[in-house]
Order: sequence, then C-alpha cells, then structure tokens
Amino acid sequence: MYIIDVNLVYTKETFSLRSVDNKGSILYNYNRSHCMKKKKSNYSKFRIFLLFLLCVGLFITLAVSFINGSYKIRAKEKEEEELINRLASLKEEEERLDGEISRLQDPEYLARYAREKYFYSKDNELIIRIPEDE
Repeated sequence: MYIIDVNLVYTKETFSLRSVDNKGSILYNYNRSHCMKKKKSNYSKFRIFLLFLLCVGLFITLAVSFINGSYKIRAKEKEEEELINRLASLKEEEERLDGEISRLQDPEYLARYAREKYFYSKDNELIIRIPEDE
C-alpha cells in the first residue's frame, strides 16, 4: 500500500488533508471546515441562549410594568369613587346651606332663630328654656 496522492488545501475558512492509496481509496480525510461548523453551531447555540435570556428579561420587565400599572389604575379608580361620593355630599350640603340662606332672608324666621339659638329676647320678655325629654 503506497500513498499515491496527498492533497493539501488551505484557506482561511477550510483546511483539508486527503491521502489516497494506489487503489484510489481514501486513507485519511481531515476537513477543518467541519470543525469550524461545529464551533459555529456552539456559537449559534450561545447566541440563541442570549436571545432567549433577552426575551425572558423583556417579558419580565413588561409583566412588572403591566402589574404596576394595574395597581395604579385601581388606586386611581378608588380615589375617583371617593371623590365622587365627596362631591355628592358637598352638593347636598350646598343645597342645605342655600335653603338656610333663603330662610334667613325672612325677618320673622331670623328673629325666631336668634331667640332659640342665642337666647335673644324682645323688650320685657323672659326666656325660660325647658330641656327636652329623651
């Protein structure tokens, strides 16, 4: 068995060494491009893993932002409901006070109110307060 042909091909991407015997059988075949592909596949797996981590990080960030926004929206809705209730009670109080103002424009009601509330009396009038029974 004699080695008839040895082919050596070298480029930046590939390196091939092939030896052939006198019958034309390939005794040895080494192709560096195959090893480079293996390295590239490891590199590709690493890139895919980094892309996966990036996507997971982005998903977690968006989920946290969504949950935080939901809590803020619920808090604002609750605050809005409380303010609507407060507005309704203030409108009722405004209506009551407007009615009180219109009644206080009447001189007879004003005199009676002053006598009851502040114990004012007319000339020669004696005020006796009787406590109300419970």
